[in-house]
Amino acid sequence: MSKFLKTSFYCLSSVYLIGFANADSKSENYIKTAALEISNASVSGIYDEVWRLNLNETVNNLVDFDLMARFSIGRHVRSLSQLELDKYTATYRKYALITFEQYFKQYENFSIEIVGSVDLTERDSVVSSRVTLGDGEEVDLKWRVLYRNGVHKVVDIAIELEGSQLWLAIEQRSQFLAIINSQEGAVDDLIAVLQERITELRS
Repeated sequence: MSKFLKTSFYCLSSVYLIGFANADSKSENYIKTAALEISNASVSGIYDEVWRLNLNETVNNLVDFDLMARFSIGRHVRSLSQLELDKYTATYRKYALITFEQYFKQYENFSIEIVGSVDLTERDSVVSSRVTLGDGEEVDLKWRVLYRNGVHKVVDIAIELEGSQLWLAIEQRSQFLAIINSQEGAVDDLIAVLQERITELRS
């Protein structure tokens, strides 16, 4: 497996416990449609501004970045003013989107196949997929999907590494809280770190 792939999805060993009945087919179809849009956008291998905008639109519609941003800072979200929360959430969204851009730029002619799903609750499910890269390498990805207010949204993504399910949002929460706690609860320091990472990824 490529070094970039491992780095992009490096996480803690925390996992969601799953094993209930097959999930609602709507969750699978939701991920299937979005995955097809993502893979089709990268077929040409031309990663220009049009590709970036199309990918960002697809990912924005797919992922609940507001919920992920809040989850990633835990209890500290309650201490933020609305202005501070808006600034942090906007920075988190930019960071997440450019991370997706850099990830999908690494591969051409990849495909994403839905292979199954399970329910955690009536409105919370995990959809399993298999990504086949252009060179034939296969990677298993899982998508945690919540159904709220009449819409499906992804709230976490996991990669299978050496038999473990490693979840992105859980690792972000660990990293972000470590940064905030080292600065006596200052979310501004986390925003500064994310802005630095955005600049690095864009360079």
